[in-house]
This record gives sequence, structure tokens and C-alpha cells, in this order.
Amino acid sequence: MIPFDVRRLAPTGNFTYIAQTLHGEYGYPQLDAVRSGGMPVMEPPYPEHLGAFRTEPIIWIGYSELNASYNYTEFMNTSAEVRNPWAFTPVVIACEHFEANYTAEIAYSDGMQIPTIKKMEMIAPVINTTYIPELKVDDGTLDDTVAVPQSNYVYPNVTAAYRRTAGYHSMGLYLRQRLNGTIQGTGRVQQSKVIYTSLTDPRFHLVRPNVTQLIEAWYGNLLMSMFARPRFQAVVWAAQTSEQTGTRRTGTRPAEDYLYDCTRSRPAVRYHYRTRILVSVYGILMFLGFLGITAGTIAIRGNGGVSRGTGFSSIVEATRGPTLDRMDWSAGKEYGPVKIGYGLLKTRDGDFKRPDGEILVNDVNAMPSRSRFGFGFEGDVDQLKPG
Repeated sequence: MIPFDVRRLAPTGNFTYIAQTLHGEYGYPQLDAVRSGGMPVMEPPYPEHLGAFRTEPIIWIGYSELNASYNYTEFMNTSAEVRNPWAFTPVVIACEHFEANYTAEIAYSDGMQIPTIKKMEMIAPVINTTYIPELKVDDGTLDDTVAVPQSNYVYPNVTAAYRRTAGYHSMGLYLRQRLNGTIQGTGRVQQSKVIYTSLTDPRFHLVRPNVTQLIEAWYGNLLMSMFARPRFQAVVWAAQTSEQTGTRRTGTRPAEDYLYDCTRSRPAVRYHYRTRILVSVYGILMFLGFLGITAGTIAIRGNGGVSRGTGFSSIVEATRGPTLDRMDWSAGKEYGPVKIGYGLLKTRDGDFKRPDGEILVNDVNAMPSRSRFGFGFEGDVDQLKPG
């Protein structure tokens, strides 16, 4: 029987995810007074069912599945109303914990383990009992779980089976604790760790449609992740897979029986040059470079063979006022102290050189004077001084 009210799910309710995964969970501690590790303080005889695994809780999940034909962008806002029969269909699933045979391929690349599960065969339930939620038992322990048949309980005195069951149960508990909880609306109120998994869409925390297959794949990856720890790996000889290596460097058989063809590889970067592309690209670059050299040569020749520098004096020369043309700025000329200032220049539109080099500063035919700023000799520049 479903342990929650399905009507709480959208579109009739405001929940989009309800998971109850801990019904019938192993009670811890089992007694009021225990030592470290759960060992009882009391002396024998102990309660009959002390420490027994009675059942493996079923994973009950109810979620609101977003209809494929509906515009999902509406629910990217956490305040969107989910009570919409056109948008959602309630779905309930139940998952039981089974022991299974996995066929997996594990690839090691750059120190990372990448598992790929090729095949999975179900064998039997981890604990083959049925939980009875309506019944409670007082058997001297703090665990009141009742499951049938009791003959399938797994007791601590059956060491091998108990260890095996405890291992499976611990992995199942890890999974169930992350699935347990609820989500209201489109993630407005979250009381579940499932939002940190790939089972929900991070845009609006709605469960993905194929969640059953995703849970199976996720649990398989959790199991495979244990083999990333060397202490959990059973290492065998490549040529004799039925014989574990242990700490031995050689096998128990003749050395020829352990020879194995090994293929080693490593990633590398290689460049394949195409002649046509190289010639076209470098040809364009060389042509542009030639244009730049040609333009620079023409500019230098137009400047009388003198190239401009980037020093302060070169900047003054390039931005000078027409009055500075009274001096010959040819290379190699040396002058005594000359006062040059920056300020307001009184110039005329005719203050330029004629083609023959004659200075026109005092040309009476020049246009009326206009004001501009620039470098000039002392007396040609009006510099405002603080009063």
C-alpha cells in the first residue's frame, strides 16, 4: 500500500515530489544501554531478534511528471502555480533492493576510473521478507519492525550472511537517504537531497521522466565507485583471471602461463598541415605585411626621409604650431636654448608653408586670425598664469 496520499501531488496538491524510503529501517540503537559500536551492556541471554535485519525498506516515490506538450518555461519561476491539470500527471513508483550480477567494463584513463555497466541480472531480494506497517512488536529491543516470514531474518550469529547483508543494506541506506523527502512547487520548498542528484532537472527541480532507469543507473555507478579504492579491488592475473595475485609478484604456475599481450596507449597532440591552407594564410599575411612596409616607405619619403620617433621632442614636432616652422628641423641640426611653451596660439589660416618652403606667418593676405592650442616659441603663445 502506498504510504502517502497521492492527492498531495500536483495537479491536485502543491507537492511535485514525495519520497518515503525508510519504512521498516533497521533500528539503531537496538537497546537503551549499549557500548561503542552498539554492543549491549546487558548480559546474555539477549533478545531473540537483537541485531537482526528484518526487512529491506521499499523506495516509494511519487512525483508530478511534466507533460511533454506543455510549455515548461512557465515553471522556471519558483512561484509558478503547479495545480495545473494540463501541465502535470501524478506518477508513483516503488523500488525493491535486489542482489544482482553486474557485468561492467572499467577503463582507466589518466588516473581516472570510468565504469560502463554492460549487463545487469537480478538474483534475489537482499532480505526476502515483506514489511507489515500495521503491526508493531515489543520483543525487548527498540526496533518494533514486523516483517514476514521471520524465518528469513538475517541474524548476527550467521556471520557470512550477516556481513553480506550489512554491506548491501549500507549501500541501499545511502541511496535511500538521498531520495527521501519532499519538494513543494517548482523547488520553492525543498526537504530532500534528491535536488543534488541528476534525477531532477536543476532548472525547476522537477523529477525527470525516466527516473526509474536513472535510479538503477545511479545505484550501479555507486557500486562501481567502490572499486576506485584499492582496498576493495580483487586483483587477478590478466592471463589467469581465476587466480588472485594477492601480494605475490609471480604466480604459482610456470611463468609462461602468465604472459599476456598488453597494449599501452597514451593521448598525444598531432598537427596535420594542409599545404593549400598554409600557403593561402601565410600569403595573405605576407601581402598585408608588404602593404604596411610600402605605406611606411612612402610616408618616410614624403617626410624628407626623416622618420618620426615617439619621444617628447618628436611629439612636439608633430603637433607644433605653424610658428615653429621658422626653424629647420632637419636631422643633425643643433640649437642653443630655445623656450617653447604650450598654450593659446594666435594663428591665421594662411600660416602654412608654400610649396617652395616660404613661411607665410606674416602673410597679409591670410584669413582673419583664429585661436587654437599648441606648442610655440615664447611670445607666440599666450599662457594663462594664476593671479
